[in-house]
Amino acid sequence: MRRARAALLFVVVARANAAPRPPRRAGLLVVGLGGNNGATVLAGKAANALRVEWEGAKRACRADWTGCVTQTADMRERGLADFGDAAVGGWDVRPTPCGDALLAARILDLDLARKVQEPLNGVEIWKGVYDERYVGESQRAMATHVKERLA
Repeated sequence: MRRARAALLFVVVARANAAPRPPRRAGLLVVGLGGNNGATVLAGKAANALRVEWEGAKRACRADWTGCVTQTADMRERGLADFGDAAVGGWDVRPTPCGDALLAARILDLDLARKVQEPLNGVEIWKGVYDERYVGESQRAMATHVKERLA
């Protein structure tokens, strides 16, 4: 019993003297990172990090997390991680850089897409695992960014 107390005391003292841990970060891995959903997630994260302002279809706009449910007061009170601090990565079977894919898809205002294109093109996209059953017929010819074999 005495040894157990001594061991417990040692652990408590060691933890008290240890260097503080860095803040924890949430992570998000996206299947099809270069697709519409993945590129839009990255664009929102980049636009807010860079505080981008752009010309929208009807008015001038600025990034402010509007529409991001994880950033609502209710979610923040529940302890949900700040999306701005999240690590985002993923894989895709297409080799197209995310910024180029976002611009080509025309899913966001073009001015916004152009302003985040360069940082998004710098995001590494891991090779995807290709299985014809899960790739749309129109995308099969572009599926060249694939892992050769699974380890």
